[in-house]
Amino acid sequence: MVLRKVISIVLCLGLFFSTLYLLWMTTPLYALQDAAFAAYQHDRENFERRVDIDGFVDDLLADLILKPAESTPGLTSFQVQVSRGAIALVVNGLARDLKSAVRRSVTVGNLDLPERRSPQPGRVWTGIELLPIFAPAMAASPAVRPDDVKTLLNVASRAAGSSAERLKRVAHDRMWTYIYKHPETLPGRLLGCHPSQRQEKLRLLLNEYGLTRENFRGLSSCKIFSDDRGGEIARVGFSFFSPKLNGEFVIKLELAKSGMFGDWRLMRIANVPDIFEQLGLDYYDQIHNLMRYSLAGLSNESVNAEMQGVTEQIKQSDAAKNILQKWKINLK
Repeated sequence: MVLRKVISIVLCLGLFFSTLYLLWMTTPLYALQDAAFAAYQHDRENFERRVDIDGFVDDLLADLILKPAESTPGLTSFQVQVSRGAIALVVNGLARDLKSAVRRSVTVGNLDLPERRSPQPGRVWTGIELLPIFAPAMAASPAVRPDDVKTLLNVASRAAGSSAERLKRVAHDRMWTYIYKHPETLPGRLLGCHPSQRQEKLRLLLNEYGLTRENFRGLSSCKIFSDDRGGEIARVGFSFFSPKLNGEFVIKLELAKSGMFGDWRLMRIANVPDIFEQLGLDYYDQIHNLMRYSLAGLSNESVNAEMQGVTEQIKQSDAAKNILQKWKINLK
């Protein structure tokens, strides 16, 4: 009789704790723990099941570069357009390198970043954008050969495309010049060095501000709510002690789960601007100064000068001269 009671109690306790463990496995905290174990064990497949690497990196770079840059006050609409092209050159290269570095780190345990490559060229005109300019004259002109039209558009698109590309490149190159000239800023500390040194620079920066295992102070919050697509969002806050501040600050991680039986996945750091404020960093001002330096002197007037050069290139093409004469267009 006593033995039956003991067996019943053991079974009930086993069922109880098994149920608790199964429930624990459905929580966002378990997902973060599982991701940490996967990284430690170099289990890339399970790590990517728990972490959206591409989305995490893209969102982080948006918070670190795109959003601060776009909030720079005093820029003209033209400078904003140029800055977007130049920033895209920077961000695309960084995103590509960082994603591959994270995947390599999970696989082999090494976060060394590759050499900084020359960013891929930005958008190049196809020539289609120029058709509305010439449409009225084309409608009233004698028939022209398709080869003439193709040649003219090729000449114009190469000239205009190279002009637009030059302005992006100027701003892009100035950004890197500013970064290397200002090693005291956060961009300068992280990027103004050889790529092989960036892992060590990042480690020193994290240690300086307390983002280490020794300074971890535990869970500060965990909130779960539904999104408008039938899924769930969790925001999990962790506290760290910062020796630099002699106080604590909170990092909030956002996880998402699609459907009732989906896996929780880490998507992004939810409070990047707030982290800078908690740490007393003037990061936005640093990015604003970088943008002003990069875009100084780039204006509509500089474009007009560039486009005058485009016109001259078009006028020097024999095929372009032929078609412009047929359409009775005089480029001044």
